[in-house]
Amino acid sequence: MNDFLSEYKPSCITSKFIPLAGGGLSDMRVEWIAVNRGMHTLDLQRPPLIEEMKISFKSSINSYSPILDELARAYNITSGKWLIFLGPDQVDNLWTKVVSLIWLQRKRGFAKVSSHSCVISVYVVEGDLRSIGVDRRISFKPDAYSHLGIYRNNEWGIPPSRYIL
Repeated sequence: MNDFLSEYKPSCITSKFIPLAGGGLSDMRVEWIAVNRGMHTLDLQRPPLIEEMKISFKSSINSYSPILDELARAYNITSGKWLIFLGPDQVDNLWTKVVSLIWLQRKRGFAKVSSHSCVISVYVVEGDLRSIGVDRRISFKPDAYSHLGIYRNNEWGIPPSRYIL
């Protein structure tokens, strides 16, 4: 884990090259660094129906908040992530704590960090983040919002995060 954290610091990763399977390096820019210790919230007996939810969303866009909750439940897309927005001087330190939380303490979960916008996206409960020293405001974004293209300045004027704590 320490080697991974040393090699892939979010603040330094923007110019990294990706190794290619046949040898050599790709000149693609790295957008996200992720750790995945398994998602425990997915119901494998009932897979998420993402495309079906998108169709239903487009036909009922006028009243978003209650409809989005109903669509998420109906199509089994009920997970979401906490978003932590940081400055470049803070991201490496908190990313190390988040990786340790998922890999060593909880032994499950998923997190990723953007290499260019310094946002950490974490699939854990809010209390876990507070336990590692996250004392700033954080926002919760349901995965249904991401699948439906609900980002900042979206065409429907829907706020991209559901809760801010």
